[in-house]
Amino acid sequence: MKVRQQCIDSPLFEDISKVYPIVDETGSDSAMFDSSLEFLHLTGRSLPHAVMMMIPEPWEKNELMSKEKKDFYEFNNFIMEPWDGPAAMGFSDGVVIGGVLDRNGLRPSRYYITKDDRVILASEDKVFTAGDMRRGQSLIVWALQEGKLAAREVDKYLMGKSVIK
Repeated sequence: MKVRQQCIDSPLFEDISKVYPIVDETGSDSAMFDSSLEFLHLTGRSLPHAVMMMIPEPWEKNELMSKEKKDFYEFNNFIMEPWDGPAAMGFSDGVVIGGVLDRNGLRPSRYYITKDDRVILASEDKVFTAGDMRRGQSLIVWALQEGKLAAREVDKYLMGKSVIK
């Protein structure tokens, strides 16, 4: 993010350098990830979009992935390099709650959705046995009155935001 910081510009700030540093390099890896994610989200991207930018699933050689999704990842790859973990990240903005594993899948994660719609995500193996996550996979639960959106619908929504057509 430090290298990308030099390319940031906005007509909303007379002196954009006043918002620097975007990432405090004296912080932990988790703190640097959090600062980067917050910055991307506050620039107008949805939280799932920002997470998918930071930790994209392995897309380059995935023959089963749609062209739209590959285009989304390719476009965002020009904006920033992927965060390469090992990591299991949980995130929420009050509307969306989710979890994502790094592209290598080196960190185990388990999730469970209870009968009363609570979501439990653990970054340690054998906490409970339900919904094992795999490398590059994400879990997103969208809190809408209509109910839960499937990951496929979230992907469609986010791919509609892609600039490459």
